[in-house]
Amino acid sequence: MSQIKFFALGGLGENGKNLYCLEINEKILVLDAGLKHPSGDLLGVDAIVPDIGYLEARKQDVIGILLSHAHDKHVGAIPMLIKTIPAPVFGTKYTIAVIKVSFRGKLPAADDMKFGIVVSEWNPEVTEALLQGAVRTLRRCGCAEHNILIKYVPGTFELALGAQFFAEYTDVDAVIALGCVIQGET
Repeated sequence: MSQIKFFALGGLGENGKNLYCLEINEKILVLDAGLKHPSGDLLGVDAIVPDIGYLEARKQDVIGILLSHAHDKHVGAIPMLIKTIPAPVFGTKYTIAVIKVSFRGKLPAADDMKFGIVVSEWNPEVTEALLQGAVRTLRRCGCAEHNILIKYVPGTFELALGAQFFAEYTDVDAVIALGCVIQGET
């Protein structure tokens, strides 16, 4: 019978520092490695990361790091973690691209990625400018024009449904939602 343990090294009862371990028969799979943004009274502290002493002591048993999504509270400590624990990292293509950015400090290459952009038709003077900026940035990062799919929805409230459409019915790697609500005009 397998011995299974699931425990947290961060992220419980706080907003950030998510790091969980699934240990099966002495082998460890890490789920997420996030950071926490410090409160204003912690002057000079840029980020708070989980205590990885347990993993450092058992680094030969870490078989991989699985990332749930590309939010810094879940992946922000990855650069620190993989410097001391050389394990393969698994995640979506977009999440891995975000991790690579954290090492280089520049926008990721998007030449092999496909994007869905959902744009609200409401306030087109704003949303069209946002769309042009998004497309320009994606093209600058190497994304081919045919890999940028654009879908318009009537208003801002329909953005979630448009994003859901891309996620469920297309093979995009990431979805960008662009809308604008101006007080008094909704």
